[in-house]
Amino acid sequence: MIIYLATNNKHKLKEVNEIKPDSFIIKGMFEILKNFEVNEDGKTFLENSIKKAIETAQVLRTPVIADDSGLKLKY
Repeated sequence: MIIYLATNNKHKLKEVNEIKPDSFIIKGMFEILKNFEVNEDGKTFLENSIKKAIETAQVLRTPVIADDSGLKLKY
């Protein structure tokens, strides 16, 4: 089964593929969608993950997974 990861980050795709079950093929949305971006305007990482998965799945019309680990800087 092919599942798309809602990311344009090739490194993140590599990381997910390192932990996935062998029965799945994980591809990045960038492999099929060019210049597709989701406006990550959620208030939490969870909200952004859900938004990316839903919007990408609506375009691709196939199962999609997403995450939003975000970056946090402390000074």
